[in-house]
Amino acid sequence: MIWFSLFIGCTAIEAPEDFDALNSFLYENFHAPDRYLEQGLENLIAWLPENEADLAAGYRVSNLSTEAIASVGHQTPDQLFGIGLSRDYDHSVDDVAYACFGIDPEDLDPTSETYNNREYETDVDCFLEHDCDLLQYTGEVQSFLPLNIELVSYLYSEVRWVETSLGTAYVQRRWLTQPPDVSVDWVDVESEYGVILTLPQPRGDETIATNIKRIESLWINMSFDGLPVPEDLAVELGLGSLRDSIDRIDDYLDANPVQ
Repeated sequence: MIWFSLFIGCTAIEAPEDFDALNSFLYENFHAPDRYLEQGLENLIAWLPENEADLAAGYRVSNLSTEAIASVGHQTPDQLFGIGLSRDYDHSVDDVAYACFGIDPEDLDPTSETYNNREYETDVDCFLEHDCDLLQYTGEVQSFLPLNIELVSYLYSEVRWVETSLGTAYVQRRWLTQPPDVSVDWVDVESEYGVILTLPQPRGDETIATNIKRIESLWINMSFDGLPVPEDLAVELGLGSLRDSIDRIDDYLDANPVQ
């Protein structure tokens, strides 16, 4: 009987094998036992070799599942548009984590005129030292769309270390806690969700500590004058936002190596 109970507790996780479905799986199971996220990332590692060129170019991804969105207490929006993008960094997972959470987010781009206020609910140093597995924070972020349209977004984000066959990675998810403040009345943003994955990457037959892949996916529900944003424009806006986010961290670490 004891053996049977152990067997049931360790049965294989049925994680998806493709990137689009893995986004929802990782989002929904963020607080599940370690083996859920571990298997999800192992499936992603297996998927990447034949698909990383497409992901590096950026492309439309499937919407988050109803279950994934419900995991943060939200109902599925009527309209949601998703985009995914990746970049390779010559920096370690720990260095990227430090740049993302160990410094003031406004220091990533001192020339920016926007603000990014953050309040941590858990101990940052404990997380960065790998003594705590979970990091959580709230944020108030100012950004601008084309035509100088100002958005002030209110978000919640949480980050979790995950062990993989390539080394320690981390998974991050975020969502808006309320609709953003928008400076014009003809633009409406109801909701936004994000998944960020930071993975060690192999070089040849080895895994090099200072070689990682950063993957970001973004989903947004936006309309202009009550009409959905045209797909071409949504792709342009989504990829622009992801490129800025990914490049900002890489540029900071290039200019400010972690000692």
